[in-house]
Amino acid sequence: MTDPHALSPVVVAGFLASASGTTAALLRRMRREFEAHGQLSTPTVAWMYGTYGVHAAATAVALRQSRPRGRTAGSRLATVAGYGLAAAGTAMFIAGMSRFTGAAQVSGMTDDQLAVGGAYRWSRNPQYVGYVAALGGLAGARRSVPAAGLAAGAAAAFAWWVPVEERHLAPVFGEAYQRYLARTPRWLGMSRRPGA
Repeated sequence: MTDPHALSPVVVAGFLASASGTTAALLRRMRREFEAHGQLSTPTVAWMYGTYGVHAAATAVALRQSRPRGRTAGSRLATVAGYGLAAAGTAMFIAGMSRFTGAAQVSGMTDDQLAVGGAYRWSRNPQYVGYVAALGGLAGARRSVPAAGLAAGAAAAFAWWVPVEERHLAPVFGEAYQRYLARTPRWLGMSRRPGA
């Protein structure tokens, strides 16, 4: 029997297409502002946080509508592994964000010092890695294809954005940043080559 409250695949596809276009426009605007001014404007930051909010809400809806079936050993293992990944991702996200002392730093509106300790020893972007891992873990635990698609979309957006951040940070922090790039992977142990 079909759930009368479930979103149709057409509605989901339309939402994802619209969100992808909006996110692409936001990322282009963020890149232009970083390249022109070295920081993001207040309206762009508001748009960015609004996009995060919409993404989180869409993920919550997708997870709520998923109905994992079957209670096999494999399905229980997938559930436990998914929730474990979600917990580890959440911890990494919090560890990455805890380095920032104010909204202006979190929002890319100011640079004050290079973060190299804590979670930043293992990843140059622990907050992004943590966010995607948490979403991917929840999608796996709930066996939600739409939530997995949203997690993949976030990963793609971060993969596009991070090189923009790195090009901005290189002249700001100079030689110290080049040494950091050489010893710390962009994601999480995936490469130790600068710019990889």
